[in-house]
Amino acid sequence: MMLLRLVVVLVTMVSNRVEACQPELVEDAASLIEVEYDRQRSTAVYVDTLSVAMKNKKKFSALLTSSCNGRRDAMVAIEMRKEGIEEWKEIAGEIKITARNYDDLKDLDPCSRYEVRVLIKPKHGGEERELPIFRVGPFHQELDSADLAIAKFKGDGEQYYMNHFKPEYTVTDHSFTVRWQQICALGINVYVKGEDEEWEEEPQKKITNDINDPTTELTYNVASCKVYEVIFEFIIDSEGQEIFEREAALVTSSIKQEDLRERFNKHDFNDTSKLLKWDYSTLIDELECVESFSYKLIKDENGDIEQLLEGNDQDNRERDFEVGSLISKCNFGVRMEVEYNFYDDDA
Repeated sequence: MMLLRLVVVLVTMVSNRVEACQPELVEDAASLIEVEYDRQRSTAVYVDTLSVAMKNKKKFSALLTSSCNGRRDAMVAIEMRKEGIEEWKEIAGEIKITARNYDDLKDLDPCSRYEVRVLIKPKHGGEERELPIFRVGPFHQELDSADLAIAKFKGDGEQYYMNHFKPEYTVTDHSFTVRWQQICALGINVYVKGEDEEWEEEPQKKITNDINDPTTELTYNVASCKVYEVIFEFIIDSEGQEIFEREAALVTSSIKQEDLRERFNKHDFNDTSKLLKWDYSTLIDELECVESFSYKLIKDENGDIEQLLEGNDQDNRERDFEVGSLISKCNFGVRMEVEYNFYDDDA
């Protein structure tokens, strides 16, 4: 019975000595590990995901001296931050020391530079060991031409451009200008068409986007008072294979006051019959920037105003009025007064 107790004590003492092991990095630890964009052999380089991997298919345990590199001794942690940010964010805290890589640093901005820190954490007390900081990105500066040709998103590229592309429009009667913040894409295709037209196969504009000196605005000449649809395509690879579409809002060009006045001023007057005719029945369809309008035919006799008739954008035929039927003591004038509302306008 006494012998059994002695054996138990000895085993416990040995176990305590193993748990107190302090992991130490080998002299060339940083040279054994690489941090780079994740890849699928020679078919894809994922520019939104980073991989932390041991070279030559070694295990993370090779970073430590042999006296304390067992799976019970330590584990690996990975922290990351965007360059310029002070605080580190832990991405993974309990990677097995027997693992060879970790490739789940995901949903990154391909055009940002990141800092990655690899730490060795003792399992049972002791001090952490930290490798030098690794820096990766942006992708267009990091990758060579062969890798740029196979650049892809591993995550949701469509959502990335939805989050980062926020166009703003300036509209005139003959053009509209689209402006946006710097966007991470090697190429941009822009399609523009009238709302009732068919899309063309080729884009109206193909932009080779220099990310170091990016294109951030475009101007298109358009017809006045017309609705246009605009679609942007963003290309992340140099070969134009990885394309993400972003449909912009409808754009309505404006119209000059004098042009609008000219449209409502079209009429026919017969000097013999004194019959005044006009036709506004198609204007609401032709003037796509006008949401609604109404009008009044007014007689003005030396400041004495009389409303002769009224109408609006619901007119569906030509209308007329017999000016000769008017009775007046002196000269008078007849005019059309029009009120209208533009889309997204209170005028």
